Amino acid sequence: TEGWPNDELPPSFAHVSMVREMRDTIEAAPDAMAEGLLANGFVMAGTPDDCFPVLDAFQEAGVDQVIIHMQMGNVPHERIMESIELMGKEVLPRYR
Repeated sequence: TEGWPNDELPPSFAHVSMVREMRDTIEAAPDAMAEGLLANGFVMAGTPDDCFPVLDAFQEAGVDQVIIHMQMGNVPHERIMESIELMGKEVLPRYR
């Protein structure tokens, strides 16, 4: 909240405190945080076969659009492009 008048975040920035809490959790227990995010479908990673259960769960819940954000951290551009190609060839056709 530093820098905001009266140190209060506007309602549209309420997620900022959650981001800080998440960052603190990641610093305290990075492996546990990663496992929890993967196990609960908040993060999708791995092979196409690893991705199918996450996308299937979204589909079963009635979700018809997802955002897949691949440019995270220090991932090199070449790896991002490989991932996009793999998604297009092996994952997305299953959901058309």
